[in-house]
Amino acid sequence: MKKSFFILLVLLLSFVGCGSNSIPRTNNSYTIETESPYTITNDISTATLSINEISSDKKTITVAFSYFGENHFTYGDHYKIEVLQNNKWYSLKESETFISDVGYIVENGQTSTASYNLNRFGTLSPGHYRIIIAVTNYTENENKTPHYLSAEFDIE
Repeated sequence: MKKSFFILLVLLLSFVGCGSNSIPRTNNSYTIETESPYTITNDISTATLSINEISSDKKTITVAFSYFGENHFTYGDHYKIEVLQNNKWYSLKESETFISDVGYIVENGQTSTASYNLNRFGTLSPGHYRIIIAVTNYTENENKTPHYLSAEFDIE
């Protein structure tokens, strides 16, 4: 009787987390924090974010911001990296905390580049990723509107 109960318990526990809605939590190189909270990105028609370069050691990504709006927009050093798995985006957990309150300005008609450290999220294994960066759009009347720009990239 005890043996049958033990076998049944082991079988039940082996199925925990096997549902199709379970969030994959770890990879050998990074940890998934949560399903992406960013349902809308690139919702500002006057700004773009593109990938310029991923370093050969895959530790740094350089992006370009372009702006063609009324006034200017700002971006900072804060960013998120997400991985695409099973047609869903998942935010990666940062392995080191970084806080910076620096704001960079991109004027109308300008392009600005910035480099970001991918190692903050662990070693990225081969896959499809995106970087998400918050920007603030300033209109002529100085209304500030927050937006999220994203650009996708692959690690091979």
